Amino acid sequence: NSNIVTISFKKEVPFETVVAIKDSLVNYRGSDPLVIKTEDEKGNTAKILASANFWLNANNDLVQGLEKQFGKDLEVSVNSLE
Repeated sequence: NSNIVTISFKKEVPFETVVAIKDSLVNYRGSDPLVIKTEDEKGNTAKILASANFWLNANNDLVQGLEKQFGKDLEVSVNSLE
């Protein structure tokens, strides 16, 4: 039983914010795949599967921690891969 974590950016964020998000992710390392979802100004979306180095332990602490710290910039969801 595995989960997949999706981080969706709500808007374009500065590089410094992306680095801060990356630095926060190390606190949640695990075996659940991470997908990063972005959308351009035309509404086109892109999904990127992160390297296994960035896979996470999908739990409530992850979701709440990231949304508390970066909630204005991103949305975090966890879906089961059953």
